[in-house]
Formats: sequence, C-alpha cells, structure tokens
Amino acid sequence: MADKIYKEKDHHPFENQIFNHYRKTAKEINEAIVLLTEHNYTVIDHQGKWITKENINLNKINKL
Repeated sequence: MADKIYKEKDHHPFENQIFNHYRKTAKEINEAIVLLTEHNYTVIDHQGKWITKENINLNKINKL
C-alpha cells in the first residue's frame, strides 16, 4: 500500500534509524565512561553526578 496515509501514532521508517543511532551513541558513551573510570579518571555526568572507579557499579545498579 504505497498510498498509505500515516496517522499521528504510526511510526515512520526513518524513526527506527534515528533511535538506533541514539542507542549506538549511548552505548559508545557508556563504554567510554567505563574505560575512563578503569584508568582512575572521574567523570561528571549531565546530572552533575561524579562517576569514579569506586562507584561505577553502584550507578549501574541504581539505573536498573
């Protein structure tokens, strides 16, 4: 049905590509944070929380 009219709640094909890109970028950022904290760097996230080698596992548990 090439002539299908999208309703407000229908998903457009390009939306999956956008969200897939977001998920990929978020995964890369999380991996970078883990790498930095493993080398004793302190990372401050966008909410102002300090992520260190000692508390990175606590932050992962709290996000679940």
